[in-house]
Order: sequence, then structure tokens, then C-alpha cells
Amino acid sequence: ARWQLSRVLVMSGQFEEAENLLAEGCQFMPIDNTCWLNYASFFENQNHHHKALDVLKQAVKKLPEDIHLQEQLINRLLMYNFPAEARQHAQELLDCYPDGAYCWHILADTLHRSPDYSDLKQIESLYRKALSLNSSLLPAAEGLVRLKVSQHRYQEAHDVLSNLPGECQDDAEALWLKALVFRQEGKHENAYSEVENILAKHPDYLRAW
Repeated sequence: ARWQLSRVLVMSGQFEEAENLLAEGCQFMPIDNTCWLNYASFFENQNHHHKALDVLKQAVKKLPEDIHLQEQLINRLLMYNFPAEARQHAQELLDCYPDGAYCWHILADTLHRSPDYSDLKQIESLYRKALSLNSSLLPAAEGLVRLKVSQHRYQEAHDVLSNLPGECQDDAEALWLKALVFRQEGKHENAYSEVENILAKHPDYLRAW
């Protein structure tokens, strides 16, 4: 309700009132990550990116084990060119969940997206660790596939997808990645066939249209 009311206030030009309303929500419900995310979004919509980051940092201090909040902060730190700080938060999250496959994926993805980090073997090992903990984790598989494609190691990219559990191999995202690999290696007919396969099995998968 506060988020909806704040949007009404913004539309009428009452920015300070909207900000106060969202700040109060974070004070009243500090363990509700939605309140913090809405507050950060308010600043982002005003192009106040540093204030949005400050809000998310406050949220993470209060909820350090909240994976979604940490991921949102990491994404914005990368977006606004603070890769070292993003890596720090990704490592801290992994320290909280050392057996969490998705947290290994987040660290791998953060390193992969950091323009000042170039240890591709380390990135690959992190993606593989994530998949060893959860072989069905498609975001980690996608990260590893895209890493292999960027190195023109197309067969290894196909192998990553072939090693997914059987129930995942017909997933729309897995089929899309297969088409992507074919396209990048210049096998356009194979890529087109995979896209047709996706549309036949998953007609609502928008990326294939």
C-alpha cells in the first residue's frame, strides 16, 4: 500500500512526501525486504543511484542472509561500476551459505561481469562448483555456457547442456542456450531448428519469438 501511495505522490510532484512514506515503511518493517527494494527503486526512478545503493547497503546490514537483497545490491554495484565492492558482497554471501549452489553461481557471475577481473579458470571452477551442488541450476549452466562460447569452445558449451539432468534438457531456457551455441558457432540451420523446437514445446517462451 505504501508503494502504491508513494507512486501517486510522485505523480503529483510530492517527492519528499513519497520518500518519507517509504522511509517510514523501512523503519516499521525492517525485516521486510520488499520495503527496502521499493525504497531503493524510488531513488533509482529519480536517477539518484548513489542513494539507491545506500538504501540497499542499509538493508543488507540488517538482513545479511537475505539472498535476494544481496543479489539486488550486487547487480546495482556492477551496473554503477563498483565491481570490487560487488565481489566483496558476493563473497560475504557465499560465506553465509557455503553449501548454497545459487550463492556459488552469484559469485561466479559477479566475477564474470567484473570488467577488472580476468581469471577465467577461477570463474569456470565457481560455475562448476555451483552445478556440482545442484546439477539442475540453469543460471549456473547458462553462465558456464556463455563463458565457453566467449572462448569459442563450442563443444564444451554443448557438453555443459548435455550434462544437465534429463528433466532440464527440455526446459525452454536450456533449449534456447543450445540454439545460442549453434548460432555463435555459425550453424544457423541447427539454431533455427532448436528455436522451432522451443516454440513447439514452449509456445509462451518469449525469447524464441
